[in-house]
Amino acid sequence: MREFMTTVNSTTYEVREATPADAPAVLGLYRALSDSSVNLRFSTHLSENDLARAADLPAEHGRAVVACVGNRVVGEARYVLWEGEHELALTVADDHQGQGVGTALLARLRRTAAANGVSSLRAVVRTENAPMLGLLERIGVSIVRPPEGGDITVDIACDDYMPGWGPDTGRTRVLVEARGRAEHPSTTALRKAGFDVRQCTGPGRRGRVCPVLALGRCRLFEEADLVACLLPDDEDCAGIEDLHVKTHPARLVARSLEEWRDASASLASSPTATLRHERAEVSSATGTTGDVEHLA
Repeated sequence: MREFMTTVNSTTYEVREATPADAPAVLGLYRALSDSSVNLRFSTHLSENDLARAADLPAEHGRAVVACVGNRVVGEARYVLWEGEHELALTVADDHQGQGVGTALLARLRRTAAANGVSSLRAVVRTENAPMLGLLERIGVSIVRPPEGGDITVDIACDDYMPGWGPDTGRTRVLVEARGRAEHPSTTALRKAGFDVRQCTGPGRRGRVCPVLALGRCRLFEEADLVACLLPDDEDCAGIEDLHVKTHPARLVARSLEEWRDASASLASSPTATLRHERAEVSSATGTTGDVEHLA
């Protein structure tokens, strides 16, 4: 199926699924990228042979979509299965950036992924790649790994909800809801202790509305074992903490940074990182009882 979108300067783009015949045109797209765009897309300069291999379109373990102006491919997005995750990559020609091409490509790729049974996509993004991070954050991201070594790793859903946690690792799942991409040392300590940690930046960022408020559910929250709600007390976030308390109070181990310092320190020093769904033992490790509302 073909789709068309028109940008503010009236350029019409054809956005469609890619075919093997598009590989040479995708290679031409890569070759024409500026040094800055190459670094943001590949994190390094590639040889001609490496570029040609990168331009090969996924067949068995992925899908790709392209945006074309006439016979020229000016944008391409794909996902491939890599180490058990469907990893996303997106490229837009320098002279067509800022026109909404990336938005159209990602929307089409998410629909294609969903039609092929893929529920979420993972992206490893350079921290200086503000346009890509902004695009993903408007959809809603779960931070899998915080900024480290120049990259940040996030998941996005292929539908309107937040992504889930993926395959069960057998480790305790801890959701930290905190504005911004930076990670507090308390959260980092839990990662190092072996917990399966995700961070959600909450509503309001890049105009994102919280799915749990707008749509009535959030996979990140529903599938978490423990939740720290450290979001600001503002209009955008109003109601989220109340909903946590109302639906699953035993999961809420902190409502402030001070409470989180205490709770995370207790968890990181306990042997409960592999005891998923054993919330009674986890609550004992944090020094809490019952609904965990009064953690101090």
